[in-house]
Amino acid sequence: SLRERGNHSYELLVESPEDTLAENNLLQGVVAVKGPPRVLLLSAESASQRVISGVLRVQGYAVLESSPQAHSLSLSELSAYDLVVLDNVPAFQLTHAKMENLEKYVRDLGGGVLVIGGAQSYGAGGYFRTPLERILPVDMRPPASLELPHVALLFVIDKSGSRGAGSADNTKPDLAKAAAIAAADIMNPADQVGILAFDANWDWALPFRQVGKGEWISEKLSSLQSDGGTDLYKAMVEAHRAIAGKQAAIKHAIVLSDGLTDKADFTTLVRNMARDGITVSTVSVGSDADVQLMADIAKTGRGRGYVALDPQTIPQIFTAETLLIARDLLIEKTVTPTIVAPTGPLKGIAQNNLPAVRGYVLTYPKARAELLMRADKDPLLVSWRYGLGQVTAFTSDLSRRWGREWVEWPGFSQWASQLARDTMR
Repeated sequence: SLRERGNHSYELLVESPEDTLAENNLLQGVVAVKGPPRVLLLSAESASQRVISGVLRVQGYAVLESSPQAHSLSLSELSAYDLVVLDNVPAFQLTHAKMENLEKYVRDLGGGVLVIGGAQSYGAGGYFRTPLERILPVDMRPPASLELPHVALLFVIDKSGSRGAGSADNTKPDLAKAAAIAAADIMNPADQVGILAFDANWDWALPFRQVGKGEWISEKLSSLQSDGGTDLYKAMVEAHRAIAGKQAAIKHAIVLSDGLTDKADFTTLVRNMARDGITVSTVSVGSDADVQLMADIAKTGRGRGYVALDPQTIPQIFTAETLLIARDLLIEKTVTPTIVAPTGPLKGIAQNNLPAVRGYVLTYPKARAELLMRADKDPLLVSWRYGLGQVTAFTSDLSRRWGREWVEWPGFSQWASQLARDTMR
């Protein structure tokens, strides 16, 4: 009885006094013991929220739970697993190299990837224009014909010479340029965008104007250079003045800085901005950043606070934030899913027994993808083959926020196991 995973050699010897032909008495061979399917579960959720891991273990899967940052996700490491599960993982927690390795793992090694949604996933998690989006059967960007609310978006960019973000080849202004260009590319041509740069003083790198095709942004930002100290407060006072007078349904500011600035009454300022209908999100950059100040500004400004541990993820953060404010990506309402294709992972699961979900991330199915489940008219479960492997996307979560009834459903164990089995290598 062989229990250890791997290749085992064996030998069979037949001995008989009546046997006169000894040449055929010995057989040698190798048997491969696969063992239980191996699953790598990467999650931004706390251990108590990872419901799917317990279910898969009961179903006979060997599950290793971890955070996205704890693994190199090299091809050799990934090849040891039959399935990789990304449970509400933002792209900001995966380097570009890790996402490229996940793509190769699926396309070239035939691996399986199961992506579970949540408030930090898909478009809300910065998947747009990354290798992770390429392998997914759903798009993050709305169709071109979709009418979006009129947006006034202001980037408040720290161009000070303080250390932290970037390197000699990728300074804060360089990263800010790439981020602003990426964000403007997904905006409606009629939307307005402005870029306010600051160090010890503020300067309009780009006064508010319509996005149009956006090709002018790179030219306007070409002169942006690192310089001087940091006075975030004065820049935000000017940002408030400029955006308050704009005629737009959505007024939003994204502040990119290390937050290393003189003390000031940011709370009152940002509260006044919120009173005038201006929301504020922040992106902290640099190993020595004042993350607490930046988080407090975002909280008071009714926005979101991001920490860019890897400066190269800043464009992803900007695109995620732009999608979030230009289009309500987080659909939070109670809806009973509809089974579109009762095959594969949904075989034997009855429509009339499905529980409700309380929300999901808005996505759009790709042309060759197989739509398995819908929430209203939007995709909930979508699958496709990518290269040699399989990728499945579930756009709701499996936690208490949106999936409370789902994870308590008697059929959840069967659904999760069949989903894993259908997706894995």
